[in-house]
Amino acid sequence: MKSLRRPCHLIHAISLGLLLCAGNWSQASSLDPSRAVSVKNVSLNAGGLARLRLDEGMVLPAAAVGGKTEELVFLGKGRITLDPPDDIEAGQLELFIGEPRLDEEVSEIVLVLGSDAAVEALLRRPPVAALDPAQLRRGEEIFEKWRRSAERKAMNVDGAILMDTAGDPLYQGYFAGWFHGRVQGMEAAAAGRPAEAEAFFRRALEAEVESPAAADAASDRQEMKREGRFLDAMVQLQLARLALDQGKDEAAQDAFDQANKVLRGFVRFTEELQVTESRLDLRHGDFDRAFKRLRKGLLRRQTLEGTESYVLLAIAAQATRHQEELEQAVKAARDNGADLALLDAPRP
Repeated sequence: MKSLRRPCHLIHAISLGLLLCAGNWSQASSLDPSRAVSVKNVSLNAGGLARLRLDEGMVLPAAAVGGKTEELVFLGKGRITLDPPDDIEAGQLELFIGEPRLDEEVSEIVLVLGSDAAVEALLRRPPVAALDPAQLRRGEEIFEKWRRSAERKAMNVDGAILMDTAGDPLYQGYFAGWFHGRVQGMEAAAAGRPAEAEAFFRRALEAEVESPAAADAASDRQEMKREGRFLDAMVQLQLARLALDQGKDEAAQDAFDQANKVLRGFVRFTEELQVTESRLDLRHGDFDRAFKRLRKGLLRRQTLEGTESYVLLAIAAQATRHQEELEQAVKAARDNGADLALLDAPRP
């Protein structure tokens, strides 16, 4: 995607669940239904390469942060298209979604807009006459999932919003959109097709990241090499999780170790790394090690917050007979909608 120094490249955007970006104090924690508006035939430029069209629907803005509204939820009918500017970008796109061009209908999408003018133009649309409670609940569910998503953390959306709110001109054209698209490996894994998912991820690892050949593009080549290493590490992390799901512990450990070498120390990857490492510990029977790591992250330092982390803590706490932590983890996991049917009821 085009932006100053490319805060996000196409290859990153597609690999991270089609979080499209181009290029705020704390993140908004809720939507503001009193400012909901109806939209029709609205077109947004998503960073120069992609275009988002909102044919008909409703926009629910998040509560303002620092006097600014930057996050909005769209519910309705729309379409996103992306035409890569060259064969290299087209090849990267095809690697991840199976086609050299993106053209997909969307019905639910979270938008992050750094442009005050774009937000104001959207919110000047006619207000929603009668907000359907079911639609509001759906919008709130989507927004909450977005706030907790790995994609949001991985792309450091809060950091971009902070820079924009602070007046940094480099981030005042920030654009991000989050929706469920055709990321083949993730889709195959979710659909219970592990062999297909693994083949997809292996192809991603084997793909070469091509870079500009011009002498004056040395900094771009270095940046793309760094992104290539990060992309490989993120793919290795997905392979580790996939191998764990299939009971391939040795392969999972190898893939995790390769990912951890690159991603460890980066806050946005902390939770997924610790979750995967804790799953490996549980598979190896080291419940105490997993318990201590998860307790520290969830209940003490609060650097972890995901539902999966709480489920794993519940398993580890039960195995190590830490009743208080077990009860805390079970409550948090159930509050987040986790199914704990396979976990024995807490002992009195």
